[in-house]
Amino acid sequence: TEIVLSPTATTCKWTVESLTDDTYVCMTHGVYLETDKGKKIYLAECKHLPMEPERLTIYFKGSKIRYETVFPALPSDTKQISYISSSTFYVKDIVLPHIVDTSANTEQKVDLNATQTRLLNDIKQFLIEEKLNPSVENNIIYFEQKDVVYQVEVSPSDNAPMYVTLGASYEAAEYNQNALLYTAGILNKYKAVKMYPFGGGMSIQSEMLLKNIEPFRFAFHRILSNIEAVSGEFSVAYDQSCEALKIKKLTKDNQSDVTVSFPSITKKSDGKCFIRRVKITDEYTILEFESFNNQGASSYQWCSIDQNTYLKVNGINYKMLKADGIRIAPAVTYYPSQDSSVKFTLYFQPIPKSTKLFDFYENGKKGWWFEGIKL
Repeated sequence: TEIVLSPTATTCKWTVESLTDDTYVCMTHGVYLETDKGKKIYLAECKHLPMEPERLTIYFKGSKIRYETVFPALPSDTKQISYISSSTFYVKDIVLPHIVDTSANTEQKVDLNATQTRLLNDIKQFLIEEKLNPSVENNIIYFEQKDVVYQVEVSPSDNAPMYVTLGASYEAAEYNQNALLYTAGILNKYKAVKMYPFGGGMSIQSEMLLKNIEPFRFAFHRILSNIEAVSGEFSVAYDQSCEALKIKKLTKDNQSDVTVSFPSITKKSDGKCFIRRVKITDEYTILEFESFNNQGASSYQWCSIDQNTYLKVNGINYKMLKADGIRIAPAVTYYPSQDSSVKFTLYFQPIPKSTKLFDFYENGKKGWWFEGIKL
């Protein structure tokens, strides 16, 4: 999908799509680039893909794997290269857009042409009209909504129509890579947006072929809604994947439990409700609360918790599994008296033990919510 040239390395970025269920992919030994002068430059590193004999299993047809092959820098007079693998896979006569200058101090990428640049600028202007405060870096537009950073990228390789992606990336370093691939198969079956795992994370994005800005305008809010929906479904699908594969949910499950008493909180909806303790175990994320009803006209008679209560970490939702000490709506729990409190405990899917910051939402912001819970 892209070749990045720098003074120290040549990086080829790949996307591989499975044509069948239950197959595998790995990197073979002996891969090299051959320049137009006949010089062979052998593979130095492969990122996000194991070297044989190790294999990365792909469970579902249509799943996509992204990886990078890194080679030493090309000679400065290189005009074109061929990518050769001992597994009989090859790409011949790749024409480079310019002579490689190995004395340069920055990576060299293919620039957008005038039509592609116009589309990128139109998209940026649209996002400004939407009051999303976009920024552009290396021909990629970034904007933030609901604490998730989205990016829009116009490919320099396609012209009529142009290839555009809109999506968000999420950290997933502690998640099992095979389980992530299985999860992608579950989430990607019938949705307009797709989840793509990569080393240390995953992206959820929509791919579009555009001739102008209008289809982007029309589909924008629906795509964001779909991305949010898929990220919300991720934790459930990931748990299903781990159960199906009979593997641990997190690769660092052997590290000790995390316990924080009275964590610092940036914002919350109710000054009478407090988080007493947060505990992250291999099985649950456990939050202990105490809600006070106080006295007078503003006192509460009862409380409850909505079934649609979840934690949000790096844009991913972790659903509530059970509650202890408080009833699930529409049932209610009554306070013992005026100027009393109810203590209760909520159990959620386990979040990564490396988590430093997360949010709590009861049915979005329709009930209790706490943002910026610091561990």
